[in-house]
Amino acid sequence: MTSLLNRQHVLLALLDTLGGRSGNRNFQELLFLFSQENPTAGLYEFVPCRYGAFSFTSYADRRELVVGGLLHDTEAGWEITDSGSAAIRGHRHSAIDGFVHEFGHLHGDALAREAYFRYPYFATRSRMIIELFGTDPEAQRRVEEARDVKVQASLLSIGYQGRSLEGYLNELLRAGVSQLLDVRRNPSSRQYGFSKPALDVACQSVGIIYRHIPELGVSPENRKAPKSQAEFDAICESFVKEGLPQHHRLLSEISAWIRAGDRIALTCYERDPGRSHRRCVSGVLEKDFAIGAATVHL
Repeated sequence: MTSLLNRQHVLLALLDTLGGRSGNRNFQELLFLFSQENPTAGLYEFVPCRYGAFSFTSYADRRELVVGGLLHDTEAGWEITDSGSAAIRGHRHSAIDGFVHEFGHLHGDALAREAYFRYPYFATRSRMIIELFGTDPEAQRRVEEARDVKVQASLLSIGYQGRSLEGYLNELLRAGVSQLLDVRRNPSSRQYGFSKPALDVACQSVGIIYRHIPELGVSPENRKAPKSQAEFDAICESFVKEGLPQHHRLLSEISAWIRAGDRIALTCYERDPGRSHRRCVSGVLEKDFAIGAATVHL
């Protein structure tokens, strides 16, 4: 396979230092803890899921490393091949050696308790809180505090341009988003995790409802990037006057979700809301459907 990315190199080195194999849950939590303990190393990002911290990117890398012959293809856990060990031989990983010395003896619930006491945000979606921290009120308090929503708004807007899937999902979770409305006409993407099927699965895993609403997407003839802000503003004005009125029922349904207590996020590719048609949709919802507070752009 091609040369290893730094994070893949670290993944293999961690697994090798652990003895070459590790169960799925144990390795994911050790990789999580190591990534959190080394925040400037450009390693893996994680999201809080039903069973604790999870990295979609680590499993994408796992598939690539299996294809490259550096990991065994096994459902039981993570297992390095002889080729995987050879690929990292001769490289010093003192941080990994120290980490495994400190945490490598931990397994199962003991490892989870250590990881989530240190980083309680990543336990906020877990079904195992009572089992892990039932007799530890301080740990339970830390998790409850980490659940606090950081953004007060009913309608939000977010573009995935330049974001990792995990970073994007964490933005939604910290804002308390309950529904993600994908307003791309064509929900495909070359960026990992942001095609419709992958994004739907990722949202389900963190308890967010995903809905693709192509009717609120920009028509193909207007999809080409405008050359100036003025050109974009003209496209937006036309979209508001001619495109969105055709979907009054749909916009009314979205406003009803908001009034019922849902926290809605509109999404597409463009990160800058000033150059995205999400601004047009949110503007109409604010002006014509009385949704309350102004849209927050993440």
